[in-house]
Amino acid sequence: MSEIYKDTLVLIDGDRTTLDTDRLQKELVRVIVNFGYNPETIESDIAESKARDGIYSPLDTLVTSSEYRRWDKKLLVGEDEAMAQAEMFQRITSAYVPVQTMKKRNLMPDSDTFLTDLSRTGVDFGIFTRGFEDWQHLKLVAAGIDNLPTKYTKEAHKYTYINSCLDGDEFVIRGFEEFEGRRYKTVVAIDDREANLDGLVDAAIGVHILPDDRTTKNPLDVERNEGQPSNLIRVFGMRGVSAFFKLSEKEGGFHQAIEVLDKITT
Repeated sequence: MSEIYKDTLVLIDGDRTTLDTDRLQKELVRVIVNFGYNPETIESDIAESKARDGIYSPLDTLVTSSEYRRWDKKLLVGEDEAMAQAEMFQRITSAYVPVQTMKKRNLMPDSDTFLTDLSRTGVDFGIFTRGFEDWQHLKLVAAGIDNLPTKYTKEAHKYTYINSCLDGDEFVIRGFEEFEGRRYKTVVAIDDREANLDGLVDAAIGVHILPDDRTTKNPLDVERNEGQPSNLIRVFGMRGVSAFFKLSEKEGGFHQAIEVLDKITT
């Protein structure tokens, strides 16, 4: 194990960082339509959730819809509605999750390679995703990465949780079962939303993923924004994350790698 990984925890965002969320949502709509629901209702709720930067759960939509009440009327007679919701969730899960050989298509480009390479380093890492746990977990299952340690949150900005773990000059992890009580010198957070990273304490590293059209040969060739925090790096896609980690190994640390890039991109 490289020295830089010994006291490091890597937290990787789910939606549009690791998971191809747009593809998964389209597939969800297709599946739900087959159950007799109105696709316009589902698509409208997804769009509304995006517009207000909210978190979306298809089950919330379906449980309150007239289609659900008609289709699952037999479940609602004499039974608790939560039980009916659980039954519906089971049915949709069975129809939604693809066979194992098709799951990688639900990952963002280069995500599978990055996760495989990261697992070989021996570093502690997991998925840190925002949203309703049932829906987020279903997407992880559909992408074949539900075996990874995962923390679910509904907080508006993920840096709030990371900063809360700082204890002196170390991060003491709380509320994340697989890493509960462990101490780390550095937490590296990878996310496609800069708002989840720009409030990180200096001891943490934020890696902001930008859309990658693959026209840029060097995925680390991203100019720094004015006022960009010194512990935040911007890269193109997951291939940029992989390149940043390799540079960090070469330079002996994540902060050192950012300093090198600062000299090149500013």
